[in-house]
This record gives sequence, C-alpha cells and structure tokens, in this order.
Amino acid sequence: SSVLALDSDGSLSLLSSSKLSLGSVVENSFEVSAPVAVSTADSASGSGTITLATGSSSNAGSGYINLRGGSSVRGSAASSVYLAAGDVTNGNQVGESRAGDVDLFAGSGRIGGGVTLRGGDSSGIIGGSVFVRSGSSSLGTGATLSLGAENGKNVSSAVLMGGSSLNGASGDVSILGGNGQLGGSVEIRAGLNLQVYSQNFVDSGISISTPDLDNVGGGSGSVKIN
Repeated sequence: SSVLALDSDGSLSLLSSSKLSLGSVVENSFEVSAPVAVSTADSASGSGTITLATGSSSNAGSGYINLRGGSSVRGSAASSVYLAAGDVTNGNQVGESRAGDVDLFAGSGRIGGGVTLRGGDSSGIIGGSVFVRSGSSSLGTGATLSLGAENGKNVSSAVLMGGSSLNGASGDVSILGGNGQLGGSVEIRAGLNLQVYSQNFVDSGISISTPDLDNVGGGSGSVKIN
C-alpha cells in the first residue's frame, strides 16, 4: 500500500510498503519520454537540501543506490550522467564565496569500502578514458592534484601502472612537468625511514629498471636520463 501524507510542518511524504516508482510514460515507442525533475525552490535565504538514501538494516545488507543513464541500441549515443557542484556567480570579487565541492566517500568499517573510477569497456574499437584534473584559474594559481595512499599500521602503497595488452603495445606511463615561462619540475623522492635506531634498519631508495627478457629470447630495455 502507498500513503501520501501531509505533515504538521507542511512537508509532504509519499510512503509505500511495496515498490515505489517515480517516472514518466509514453503512449507509443516513437515519442520522446518526458523528463523527471526533482528540485528544491530558489530562495534568497538559502535553498533546501535533497537527500537520496536507502534505509539501514540490522540483520541483512542494506539497499543499493543505482544512478545510471539509459542505453542506446540504434547507433545513437547513450545518455550521460553529470554530477556537478554549484557555481558562485557573484563575479571576481575579493573574498567571494567558495563554489560547491563534490565529495565521494566509501563506507567505513573493519574493511573499508573502495572507490572505483573506470572508463567503459569496448567490444571492438576503443575503451573509455578516465580524466582526473584540477581546476584552472584565470587570475590566480591553478589548483593542485594530489593522489596518494592513506596511512596505516602496515604498508599502504600507491601504484601507477599502464594497461597490459596481449596483441599489441601496452600502455605507457607519463609523468610530465607543466610548460610555462618557468617550466614545472618533476620530483621523485623516497620516503623517510623514521626507525633510524632500529636493529633492522633498511634505508629507503629509488629503483629504475626495465624488464629482463633474456628468459624469453629477448633483450632488456634501456634507461635514458637527459
């Protein structure tokens, strides 16, 4: 059963003990389906919040949230999913408000949840790319992009690796400094060993090597430092 309730504070609730669907319909397959908009009203005193959440469970797994665009089967592009924070539109003023952030967090627990960002697979031409970049600035300094592993009791590593290939060339890994009147630098530095008085002291270092192909009938690669 479903219930549409008006609360004492003026809020409207739509409750259901079974499946609850919100969507548009078309009378025939040649029509474009109508859009569905969920939004709060504009206000000079601050607009309202939209919360999309599933319920908790004490004895079983809680529900998923699926947010995905529609598929296409006739050669047209499938729909995209846009996730964007709000802009600040009050001009280039000193001390102006900060634009909105986009935060992606996995759940915490004895085994923390993961966050996966991946491009789409391809059945014949080319797979989808993943771009991670910081914001630019027309008047000041562009933002910094930081990628790193978090601290832990045991080792936590950060791995940057090109893709493998069984039939062609595998992927490259490029680390480049930016161009400009003063070109950007590239710094690769090993971590500091904090247990300097340990009996099992092992100094950290940097290793640069190429694959050893002697066992498969090939030669080793070269290392060039200019």
